[in-house]
Amino acid sequence: MWTLCFCLIIACQQQKWPDEALHGQWDSSSWINLNTQKEISSQLDFNFKSDGRYELDYGTKLVEGKFWIESDYLHTIEDQQSEMKVKILSLNQDSLVIDMNRGGHMERVILLKQ
Repeated sequence: MWTLCFCLIIACQQQKWPDEALHGQWDSSSWINLNTQKEISSQLDFNFKSDGRYELDYGTKLVEGKFWIESDYLHTIEDQQSEMKVKILSLNQDSLVIDMNRGGHMERVILLKQ
């Protein structure tokens, strides 16, 4: 009985995606407002580093901070700012798809690994 409980606890704690799956440069290929279905033409490129830090290039602004994955969410904390999280819909060796709430608008971003 204890073995079964232990296995269930371990299984519940395992992450769907390890942080290492994010490591590298990711460039946005699609960014859509899900409410209006309109394409957002801004840049949103990430560089996730093996030390748990990231850089985010908006095209006009570069920000840095730390990141981690917990459950189905990518958490980021920009240096000297508050924590944010986005829902990971899929993550594989070539692409990352996330949903985020930005200013009350649901948006979907598809990023491709470079």
